[in-house]
Amino acid sequence: MEMRKKYSTLSIIIMFIVISHGAWIWEGLITMTEVGEFVNRGFLHGFWLPLYGTGSILLIYVFGNGQSSFWKIFLGSAAICTVMEYTAAVVLEKLFHRKWWDYGTGLFSLKGRIYLPAIFAFGFAGYFLIRLLAPYMDRQIQKMSLSAQKKICMFFGSMMILDFGISLFYPNMGRGITF
Repeated sequence: MEMRKKYSTLSIIIMFIVISHGAWIWEGLITMTEVGEFVNRGFLHGFWLPLYGTGSILLIYVFGNGQSSFWKIFLGSAAICTVMEYTAAVVLEKLFHRKWWDYGTGLFSLKGRIYLPAIFAFGFAGYFLIRLLAPYMDRQIQKMSLSAQKKICMFFGSMMILDFGISLFYPNMGRGITF
């Protein structure tokens, strides 16, 4: 596919790591406004939310050739990310009998797992990712030596895999995290 010609594997992995970390900061700040303190909102213990990273890489794979229109990217991003968020919510609830997010009775909420404002946010975020963020990040990553790129991928990749393994048995739960 086109995306493979545009972004290297190392660049994709680093983008996944950076976006997952940025999402962790974003969610922590949102929670801070709600509960008055920074909270590690993720299922994992580390400073990353890989659902955001995974969704972003999937969007780059689908729309990364840069040829899609605003509406195709917007609607596709909204659909893909909504399905991912709903699926992740169901899987986490089934495995751990807890909710990591709950939109409650928000506008067009579906069992608190997804709601309309988030769907619109996914669409706009996907467009921003494809048109601006991913190309910018790739340019910055390509300025690094290949050795540095490999080290970043190995270190953070190993840390995430370890965190995921631990979190399967001891997920991050508690006040401000799960419901």
